Amino acid sequence: MSGSDLRFLRWGFAMDSARKLARRLGIAASTVYRNEKRETVTDYVSLRVSSNPLAAAFFLGMTGDRDAEQMELI
Repeated sequence: MSGSDLRFLRWGFAMDSARKLARRLGIAASTVYRNEKRETVTDYVSLRVSSNPLAAAFFLGMTGDRDAEQMELI
């Protein structure tokens, strides 16, 4: 999962609110901001996204099968 994927997830899943996305994933908003600037997000954020059924489904629909195997969603 790349930082730009996280930005798209924030935009679509949380109405462009890092605070809402962070609350839904159970992480700090500053973690969302920091990981959006990275080429690839940290394992912690990737794990939080994949462990949230709604976020994982939204991400899978957003990216297709491109990152599903990496996040072990299939």
